[in-house]
Amino acid sequence: MATFNNFSLARAMMGLAKSVTVKRALAGAYDRAGRWQEQECTSFLIDAVVQPLNGKELQLVEEGARTRNTLKMYSKTKLNVASPTTQIQADHVMVKGSEFRVTRMEDRSDGEFYKTILVEVEG
Repeated sequence: MATFNNFSLARAMMGLAKSVTVKRALAGAYDRAGRWQEQECTSFLIDAVVQPLNGKELQLVEEGARTRNTLKMYSKTKLNVASPTTQIQADHVMVKGSEFRVTRMEDRSDGEFYKTILVEVEG
């Protein structure tokens, strides 16, 4: 845990947090005819600190997405990043009326919070 004179960095950050909505795709399933059926999304609120990326962090964004709006977000909630091997879909986060896709998660400060990189969804 990152502390300075018994002061928790995570606690200080979360004091600045605002509520944001996360949309998570539920796992799909095959129907009786053997066809894949996508499931609906579920939504929930989390407390997070949202900030713009700096130049170094922007380099972590995949090429082709760097020209879109990008943000970083700190929260105590672990979010999903897309995984082709597990077929997990990336969570989406609503920030000030715009929808962003989670592209990267980092466990920070000995697990007290997560740093998430967000890229605005086109369309």
